[in-house]
Amino acid sequence: MSFARPAVAALAAAFLSIPNLAAAQQVAAFSRENNRFFVDCMVDRVLELCQLDTGSYGVGLRPRPEFQAYPAHGVGGVMGASGQPLPTREVRLGALSFGQFKLQDVAAAVSDSPFDHSIIGLEYLERLGAFTFDFRRNELRRGWPASSRSCEEPFEFTTRMIRVPVDLPGVHVKAAWDTGASTTVGDARFIAAHPEVFRFVRKLPPGTDATSTGMPVNLYVASKLSFCGRDFHDVAVVAVDMSRSKALVPDFPDLTLGANLMVGDSWSFDFADRSWAFGRGS
Repeated sequence: MSFARPAVAALAAAFLSIPNLAAAQQVAAFSRENNRFFVDCMVDRVLELCQLDTGSYGVGLRPRPEFQAYPAHGVGGVMGASGQPLPTREVRLGALSFGQFKLQDVAAAVSDSPFDHSIIGLEYLERLGAFTFDFRRNELRRGWPASSRSCEEPFEFTTRMIRVPVDLPGVHVKAAWDTGASTTVGDARFIAAHPEVFRFVRKLPPGTDATSTGMPVNLYVASKLSFCGRDFHDVAVVAVDMSRSKALVPDFPDLTLGANLMVGDSWSFDFADRSWAFGRGS
C-alpha cells in the first residue's frame, strides 16, 4: 500500500519537450498492478519501470547503480505519510521519456527507496496544461476530452497536490487525488471525529509508507462519499496516524482519494482554469 508523498524540499523546475504531434495523439499506455499504475520509461539511456504517482511531485529515482552515478547538485528529502523524512540526492537528467511524452533537462531525486521502481510525479502532468487519466483504457493522454463536462466546483492545487471537493454526511473536505494510493486514506483523528460517517471494520497488518516506515493501519467503511454529482456508498478507507505529517506540512489533507475510487472511470484536470471532470464519458 502506498500513501501520499508530498516533498519537503523543493525540486528544481524541469523543462517539458512535447513531440511534434497533435495534442490528441500524445498518449502513454500504463499497466495496472495492485491498483498502482506503471509505464516503461527511459531515464537517459536506461530502461526503467516508473510509477505514475500524483501523490508525489517530482521525479524520484530508486538507488540503481546507474542513477547513483549521477553527480549530486544538492540534498533534499521526501516525506511519507508517517512524517518521517527520507534523505535524497538532487541530480539532473538529460532526458526522461515514456509513451509519446519526452522530458528534457529533468530535475530528479535519488533516494534509498525500498521500491523496485522509480516515480514520475505531478509536476510533469501539471506542465502538460491539461491531462486525462483513462482508467478504462489504461491510458494517460494530454488534453481535455471534448465530450467532458466539468464538475461544478473547481479543484485546488495546494501544497503540490490536487485537491477535489468531497462531501461526506455533514462534512465538506478538499481531498487529495493520489494515483499512488491504492486505497482511499484518511487521517485517524479525522475519522475518529466523524463516527457517523466511518464504521470500524478491523485492524490490518502494519503498513509501510514511501520511506519504509512501519505504520499501524485500520480499515473503515465510509457510509457515503459524494463528488461531482455522484454518490459512492460503503467506500473502503484505511486510517493512518498523520499527526506528524500535519505538523510538518501546511494544510495536509484529512482525506486522500485512492485508486479504489478511480478505476473504471476517466478523470481529466485542466490547470488553466482548475476545471476537472470524471466519468465513463471523459
